[in-house]
Amino acid sequence: MGWEQNAAQLKKDWDENGYIVVRRFMDADEVSELRGEIDRYIADVLPTVPEHDVMYEDPDKPETMKRLGHMSSYDDYFKNLIRGGRFVDLAKLLLDDEVAPQYCQLFNKPARVGQPTPPHQDGFYIPLIPQNAMTMWLALNEADEENGCLRYLPGAHKRGVRPHQLTQIVGFSQGITDLGDEDRAAEVAVPAVPGDLLVHHWTMVHRADPNTSDRERWGLGSVFYGAHTKPDEEKQAAYKRDLEKAQRQWAERQAAS
Repeated sequence: MGWEQNAAQLKKDWDENGYIVVRRFMDADEVSELRGEIDRYIADVLPTVPEHDVMYEDPDKPETMKRLGHMSSYDDYFKNLIRGGRFVDLAKLLLDDEVAPQYCQLFNKPARVGQPTPPHQDGFYIPLIPQNAMTMWLALNEADEENGCLRYLPGAHKRGVRPHQLTQIVGFSQGITDLGDEDRAAEVAVPAVPGDLLVHHWTMVHRADPNTSDRERWGLGSVFYGAHTKPDEEKQAAYKRDLEKAQRQWAERQAAS
């Protein structure tokens, strides 16, 4: 049974909670093929990718690779993967709009050294008008509470974008500052197995714990905008200014200590 058989319930859950889980979105053979394409990308394409689109927990240790950014900008397989078929059809259902596929990228929490993902909202980093966008996260190996599965705050997408401040986590420049005990109590951990798809709204509050296990945690993240969204240029410029200021202040404090 494909996700289409459960479309009405998925849409209801999306509107109410701001995230959904589609079990077995890809079968084992499809996941194996995708993993093979990622291996090919790492071997053949990655050497040509700009440094800003490759992140490591420790730049001196390739085995601590954390993110392969914007893979769809550098390779036709990944560009075509998110431009049609089931990804786009699901995005159309949830966003109530035609969709504009943006990019896909690999997220990893390397074994034993994968850092926590601070609570954040994607729409804080890239503000849109309206914030009608989503991230799809496809599990490529088992994700559980030991190796840093995703955690969501149901219904948080209805409250708008919350205040963030600078973090020292590579790849996640800022995190939410006002999460309280009530929020923590309402948080839901979402374990996944290869082929499961997690989808969250652009203003969904989400985070992940560090990877304390001996296993990697790979997920392919794909971003889709509603066709009628546009950049909030004023907020994007303000975010850039605030981030640069906070980074300068942090560097100054480090130099003085």
